[in-house]
Amino acid sequence: MLDSNDAIVQLVDIRSKDDYLFAHSVNCAVLATLTAKKMKFKPKELRWLAAGSLFHDLGMIAIPDKLINKPGELTEDEFKVISGHPLQGFEIFRTTNIFDARAGVVVLQHHERLQGQGYPKGLSGKNINTLAQLCGIADVYDAMTSDRPHRKAYQPHEVVEMLMSSGEELFDATILQHFLSVIAAYPIGSHVLLSNDTSGLVIANNPGFTLRPVVRVLYDNGKNFKPLAQPHEIDLSQTLDLIIREVIS
Repeated sequence: MLDSNDAIVQLVDIRSKDDYLFAHSVNCAVLATLTAKKMKFKPKELRWLAAGSLFHDLGMIAIPDKLINKPGELTEDEFKVISGHPLQGFEIFRTTNIFDARAGVVVLQHHERLQGQGYPKGLSGKNINTLAQLCGIADVYDAMTSDRPHRKAYQPHEVVEMLMSSGEELFDATILQHFLSVIAAYPIGSHVLLSNDTSGLVIANNPGFTLRPVVRVLYDNGKNFKPLAQPHEIDLSQTLDLIIREVIS
């Protein structure tokens, strides 16, 4: 970013179109690049991924606002217009003086899915670039944990469970596992109800065990919130007979 004014111009174009798209683009770049760093990718690969993820939705600036912000489901024709944004984004990106084909493939392929269900080319398996898959997972996670015109945001743990249940249908299982290891399904400070009817606050997360954090147990008697005489901590990665039943608003 610091090396190129043109990169800043592209991000300003995205933000002028939609604040959500701007924040979403930055979030995807952070999440995807953190995952790749954990996977020991080389610094040059991290740069390609960060750039491609920042601009993965650049093509959305060519999509009519009424489709982007439509509160209901898209028609088949409307979806066809939306699904053109990876190719349009690639073409816009290619006209800039910061274009790099290795970042461009992230823009072009971030909606491709493992078994060929994605777009724009319907690629499958190893034909999908690994960096594009990383961006694709980050794209799904951030979109689903954000409020959109047609639905409210899902809780992080709900999206983690959805991604885990997708198995190898949508994404490579190894890449997905690495991604989930950098995500906090229950962010610190979340008030959670445990399966033994106690509740408390998440105070730490266990890398690799995103659904089993450390909880400071404060209350008893379910949602009646009777304070415990002796609050205590439970590491759910070590206490396998307990699970988080619910996140309390």
